[in-house]
Order: sequence, then structure tokens, then C-alpha cells
Amino acid sequence: MKLLFNSVLSILITFLFYTTLFPQDFQKCGTFSPENLSKMGESCTRPSFSPASSEVQIIQTTNFNIHFITDELPPLNPNDPPSDKTTWAYAEKVASAAQEAWYFQINSLGWQAPPGDGTCGGEFDKYDIYIKRVNFYGATQPELQVTGTNGYTSYIIVTTGLIIGGVHTPLTENEIRVTLAHEFNHAIQFGYNGTKSRESNYWFFENTATWIEEIQYPEIND
Repeated sequence: MKLLFNSVLSILITFLFYTTLFPQDFQKCGTFSPENLSKMGESCTRPSFSPASSEVQIIQTTNFNIHFITDELPPLNPNDPPSDKTTWAYAEKVASAAQEAWYFQINSLGWQAPPGDGTCGGEFDKYDIYIKRVNFYGATQPELQVTGTNGYTSYIIVTTGLIIGGVHTPLTENEIRVTLAHEFNHAIQFGYNGTKSRESNYWFFENTATWIEEIQYPEIND
């Protein structure tokens, strides 16, 4: 019992240390934006891509489907027509980072995998990630409550890049890695219990996801 208490105390101290030393920049995460929360409860209403005429590509990993549309280059300045296009290389970095997050948080830490969504989004029960042009690094969208549990299915959106100095700039590989660690932790949170008030538990949800960035990638300070 004493050993268990000491282990829990150690984890709590580490959590408080990291969430104080590395406070979450909430603009990086769109999970708790009003727009995102308003979609909770919708059944398999997945993101569309622009331009709509583009063929949707999918990279499949052991546990994920990565959905995206591609071109040689994404838009280079804010005056270009709005587009969700990215490159294969960028999508492959997202796929790799997602699988790293799964291996660390599910296989290594032993947390419960997010509940499957059946065939919504593609292959049966693979977790879906969509790469789109949005104004935040990433967001996790809870969908439907799983019958007989408090858990919710979800999917993740990762940005194609941000406008920096007037130029559309893709996330760096390290930014992609910590973004996937963060957002996948939200997916796990919703899988355990998506019924809790997002308003009253916002701080805990966000700081836990920020904490896991530092635990999974202590060498990266984004």
C-alpha cells in the first residue's frame, strides 16, 4: 500500500510540475472550442475536404487511417484559394507520429484504447485522423457515446500548417509529434468518460494532455 501511495504521489508531483512549468497554450488545441463541442453527439459526420473535386487519399497504419488530399505543395500564402491540400511526406509524418502516440500511451502506459467507431471513416475500428487547413495545431472531436459506457468515439484533425509571416507554413516534425501525443490523449480521455462537463473539466483535460507531451517527448519543447 505504501509503495502504491508513493507511486501515485510521484505521478501527481510530476503532473503538477510539468503543467505549471509548461502551461498549455490553448490556441494550439481546438478540442474545446465552441464549434468543436457543438458537434458532439453527431453520428459519423466526418470532415469534408476543399477542393471537393480532389481525391481523398488514406494512409493506413496498424491502428490508424490518415485521411488527406494532396498536391506537390500546400498553399503558400493567405491569398491563395482556401485548400486542405498537403504533401504525402507531411501525411506520412502524421501517420508515424500517431502510431508513436499509440505505442507509448496504450502499449507502454497501459491506458485504454479509444473505442472503435465501426466502419465510420473507413476500415473497421481504425482510429481516423484528418489533415485539414485549420487555425490550430490539432483538435479531437468527440462523437457518439458507446452503449453501456461513459466513453465516446472520436476522431482527430491535424492542421496542414499555419500562416506565419504571411506564409502558409507546415508544422515541423516535432510539432506534429507533440500535437499527436496531445490530441490522442484527448481521444483516450473521451474514451474513458466523455460525459463530464467540458467547461468544468477543461483545465484538467488540457493540462493532462500537455503533461503527456512532456512525458512522451521530454526532449521537445515546442
